Amino acid sequence: MINPLVLTAILAALPAAVTAGEVWQTEMGGVIHQRDIGDMAVFSIPLDEITGLIYLPGLADGRMVEGSLTGFWISDEVGPCPAELRSPEGLMSDSWGKVEIVFDSPANRGNWTMHLGACFDAPHLTLRGLLK
Repeated sequence: MINPLVLTAILAALPAAVTAGEVWQTEMGGVIHQRDIGDMAVFSIPLDEITGLIYLPGLADGRMVEGSLTGFWISDEVGPCPAELRSPEGLMSDSWGKVEIVFDSPANRGNWTMHLGACFDAPHLTLRGLLK
């Protein structure tokens, strides 16, 4: 039989998984892990007066990823991009860009730094996400 104190210590040492419903506070407002599609996590992010969606392949179902992840954001507002992008859920828009996210610790998927860009541009906006 395993000692309960040993089991508690082992479980506490395991990395925390990112799960749907989690909320991170940023200077733009709350970023919410809405759902998973296959191996992709879908976050919502407040963008001015609308809400955008962020798609992050490799982060769904509590998967643990070392280093950074690259994905994209998209919104349904009229945008500056020269071409439309289709989201995995069928949203077509010319308002989209690249996203890079780095969690503070590979053992703790709590706080992160996210870099966002517009269209094909390199990410230029930086957000800090603090897990609520």
